[in-house]
Amino acid sequence: MGLEGKNSQYAKLNDIDTKQLAKELQENGIRVLGSTIIGLEEHTPENIDEAIDWAVSHNTAFHQFMLYTPLPGTPLFELHSKDGSILSEQEHDPADIHGQLRFNYKHKNIHNGQEAEFILRAFRRDFEVNGPSVIRAMRVTLQGWQKHKNNPDKRVRKRFEMEAMGLRHALAGVVWATRLWYKNDAAMKEKLNKFLNDLYAEFGLRTRLLAPVIGGYVHHMIEKEARRLENGWAYEPKTIYRKNEQALALQQSGLRHAEAQPQHIGSTPNPAPISSYS
Repeated sequence: MGLEGKNSQYAKLNDIDTKQLAKELQENGIRVLGSTIIGLEEHTPENIDEAIDWAVSHNTAFHQFMLYTPLPGTPLFELHSKDGSILSEQEHDPADIHGQLRFNYKHKNIHNGQEAEFILRAFRRDFEVNGPSVIRAMRVTLQGWQKHKNNPDKRVRKRFEMEAMGLRHALAGVVWATRLWYKNDAAMKEKLNKFLNDLYAEFGLRTRLLAPVIGGYVHHMIEKEARRLENGWAYEPKTIYRKNEQALALQQSGLRHAEAQPQHIGSTPNPAPISSYS
């Protein structure tokens, strides 16, 4: 759901109470992904917090923030190209045009890389106010179950019963572990404590007994993972790529050219060609 602020120029938001719509959807067990653009034409360092707070106030299960980015082939790109505000490839690496780091054009109000701090601020604010998305998604699942567990349509009842099944044991343990993890954050702990008590009230003694057992194991694994990350562990997938015939021919041409060059004493030997993976 696009949540671009009270003063958005987008017609799609005209006469729509986005807060009420998000609330209604999530009360029916529909997890809403809020989507907010940082760096619209009207955004300035002075009003960016208002735009962020407006987005965060929707309390959606998930929220993504993206920089306003004119992509090649779009009318916005043509507009910025005509007024000369698109950055050249010498000023901006095309690989960075992904909306999570910096603008690829000169914004009239936001300068000197401020946008990178603004988008980080938005994600942090959303987390501080609304908590982890995994917990928010579970909360929406509970809301849907509570509203539709007695629905007259058997198919609807079974759908919500299936979705809420994990809340009775494993997911309740996740909430228990998360509450323990944030034991020193009073606001977060209070939010998690309320949700956990809601689960106990809904699903009874069995959930109350299982949550600490499962949660203890989950908390142990969270601590273990945190130590690995602190020691420098990073999740970097292996890069797999293929070369077409033109790329292989170009590589061979480059190798032949390098081999033909005279070798000087003390020079660095030619590197071995990079292998491709199929």
